[in-house]
Amino acid sequence: AYINLVTGVTGTAGSATAGWDVNMYMTGGNLYFFWPSTPANSAGGTATGSVYNYVAPGTSIGPTSVFSVASGGGGDVNYVNIRVSQTGGYLGVRFQNEATAAVNYGWLQMNTTAPTGFPATITSYCYQNNGTAITAGTTPVSLQNYSVD
Repeated sequence: AYINLVTGVTGTAGSATAGWDVNMYMTGGNLYFFWPSTPANSAGGTATGSVYNYVAPGTSIGPTSVFSVASGGGGDVNYVNIRVSQTGGYLGVRFQNEATAAVNYGWLQMNTTAPTGFPATITSYCYQNNGTAITAGTTPVSLQNYSVD
């Protein structure tokens, strides 16, 4: 599912989801991410190198965080820490906010299932719309729910 974190709009194609920020999808039964490639250094999920990682509640997510934009073509190794049984895990994200033209930082709170990452559900998300860091687990004014099956 393509997700625009600013508007909450979702879709099954990037061309039909204006301003999409992340695409969570399944290939070969496994969870993968796809991120916009422009502008450079404006998208991705928290990582160690190119390996995606959940972050602990209270972790600062911002300009000094490490982000990966590895997609399915990058291989399964990049997803080993996301394809686990996790309830309420926080994946830090950065994305280009089309309303402000600023890179924003946020988190997706997710439930995932081992060994493939599916089913995967985003139970809530939050982002800081002024381009500054955000703390994982802070609560937004309103929450959105998405299920990626």
